[in-house]
Amino acid sequence: MKPPTLSVKERGLLREAIERQRPELMSLVDSGLDGRVFSIHEADALREAIGSELAVSGVDADVGAVNERGKRLDALIDHVAAMSDR
Repeated sequence: MKPPTLSVKERGLLREAIERQRPELMSLVDSGLDGRVFSIHEADALREAIGSELAVSGVDADVGAVNERGKRLDALIDHVAAMSDR
């Protein structure tokens, strides 16, 4: 079964989050965007980095609520999990 693919916007968001939080994982991102299935360990590392980005830029500090970017990052965490061999 072929793993789900990301939209152009999701791809950009993934690249941005990983570049900011774990740039050493960019080669992994590139290979995943080319259709390779992530191992559980790889997906977890990416999801952790996306979660860190969510904590930094996905919450409106004034009200403590998840903003629109945070919602997109949260959905991206689920999409990356679906791209693994779980």
